[in-house]
Amino acid sequence: MRSATSAVVVILAGLSLIVGGIASGLESMSRAFIAEYLVLPETSPGGCRIVVDERAVLKTSGGAVGIVQSGSIIVDWKRSYAADEMHRPFTGRGYTLTWNGSVAELNIPNTYRYTNDPIRCDL
Repeated sequence: MRSATSAVVVILAGLSLIVGGIASGLESMSRAFIAEYLVLPETSPGGCRIVVDERAVLKTSGGAVGIVQSGSIIVDWKRSYAADEMHRPFTGRGYTLTWNGSVAELNIPNTYRYTNDPIRCDL
C-alpha cells in the first residue's frame, strides 16, 4: 500500500511540474506578443486626439498612428511605423507631440517607415 501511495505522490508532483512549466511558458509567450491602443494625453485646441496602435512581436515592434476628431469616437488611421529591439515609443514616452492649432506634429525617434508629416485635425 505504501508503494502505491508513493507512486501517486510522484505522479501528482510530476503533473504539477508540467502544469507549472506550461503556465510559465504561456506567460513568457504573452510578453513576446504585446498590443496596446493608447490615446495620447495631448489635445488640440479644437479637441482632437492622437491614437496609436502599438505592437511588439518577438524582437520587432511597430504600429499605426491615427486621429480622432473632436466629438467623434472613430479613429482615422493616418500612417504606420516600425522599430527594432521591441522599442515601444509610446508606452515608454519616447515621442514628442506638439499641436500648432489644428496640426499635430508627432516625432517618433528610433523608428522607420514613418513620415513626420503633420496630421491635420478637421475642425
